[in-house]
Amino acid sequence: MKYGKSFLLKWWSTQLLVLALLINCSKDSDNNHGSTSPEKKEKTTDKTSGKKTNNSTAVKLNQKKQDTSSSKPQSEKNSKKCIYKLNPRSYTSYLRELRSKHKVPLKDFQQEFPAKPFGTKAKALEHTKKYNFQGEPLFFFDPEAKKAVVNQKVFSDLKQGNPSGYGKKEIKIGKIKPEALTKLSPAKITKFLLQAQIILTYAHIEAKLCALNEKKQKNNNYEISFKVESIYYTNQKNVSHYGFRVKISAQGEILIKSLDWTKL
Repeated sequence: MKYGKSFLLKWWSTQLLVLALLINCSKDSDNNHGSTSPEKKEKTTDKTSGKKTNNSTAVKLNQKKQDTSSSKPQSEKNSKKCIYKLNPRSYTSYLRELRSKHKVPLKDFQQEFPAKPFGTKAKALEHTKKYNFQGEPLFFFDPEAKKAVVNQKVFSDLKQGNPSGYGKKEIKIGKIKPEALTKLSPAKITKFLLQAQIILTYAHIEAKLCALNEKKQKNNNYEISFKVESIYYTNQKNVSHYGFRVKISAQGEILIKSLDWTKL
């Protein structure tokens, strides 16, 4: 079949146009496979959540984690670990035991604790009966005195310690006898005085004590500090804080001083 010149020119033009389009499509395809779009480049995975996110979001997440770890209060970071903790409570006090078990009509906690011999009718107080000296309790109910008393083999007469209200004064509450001081450690005596509530650390319900800064000095003086959280109720629950130090001298003197609890 014979074709005119004009027909052949049109046909070749069409072929060239188709070829150009094919070449252009091929280049676009190569670009799409060989490079990643800005959006894809930004994609990453948050390892903690397993979710995909972009790099800027990942940076923000990292920054947030760092801010959270550094946002803890300085007092929490620098807080010291308690040597031991105590929890004196009204529910386990000598006052409750004397009222309920021994039918003594005490109106409030005693201000004084006479030193008495442990007689045949005396009764060890339950919450401190583990504290003994020469087979006798350190703290007991004396039916003749009708009050809680301390063992005269160990102590002189003692008075109540109330470290929440001493101000800057150091108060002497009594003395430990030399023989008892050599047999009983000052640390154990301090725990006894707190659990017996001779050193009274709460006003109403209970106190939470954290023992800190224990020092055994070369001259045989002993001291230890306490941070206190005291719990009481009015129309609602209240919590107050204070600090104090117990010192037992080489001569057996028992001394108490109030401290700034925020500096312990």
